[in-house]
Amino acid sequence: NLETGEHYLSPRMLQIVGHAPDATFADRADWVRRFPFHPEDRKKWEAAIAAHFAGREAKFRMDFRIVVNGETRWLAFNFIAGRDAAGRPVRWTGSITDITERKLAADELRESEARFRSLTELSSDWYWEQDEDLRFTYLSSQADSLTGYSGDSSLGKTRWEIANMEPLTCS
Repeated sequence: NLETGEHYLSPRMLQIVGHAPDATFADRADWVRRFPFHPEDRKKWEAAIAAHFAGREAKFRMDFRIVVNGETRWLAFNFIAGRDAAGRPVRWTGSITDITERKLAADELRESEARFRSLTELSSDWYWEQDEDLRFTYLSSQADSLTGYSGDSSLGKTRWEIANMEPLTCS
């Protein structure tokens, strides 16, 4: 309750951010002061919250980092402010979700794809990927010199849609 300062923090949320499940805070300002923001994310948080409370953003949705016991974790914040007739925020409710594993998996996938692409660019052969409809989703740069067709112009097409393309064979 933004008017009275009354607040509730679930034991699970307190644990996620490194506090004891029965930790108490004098008010929202005390909670924010003791929140374990990653040093690079605190200002981003402050600007987003200010925009949300000013009414420029109906819902507050943000992913940001915290540091708990020396470990960097990722959280997804989803909040909404209840407003009075004048549009002033009077209540604030929402949830925090630990999304660290999802962020790490996404980073690993990006790194794996980058390694794959760099390896295919080093090869004298050409490589391609196709979706379930056999449409090209990736063609290595060697496709241009070996087939005479630009990889970029072929994306989204099947080999049958590309005139005079030689049959693709796997070796």
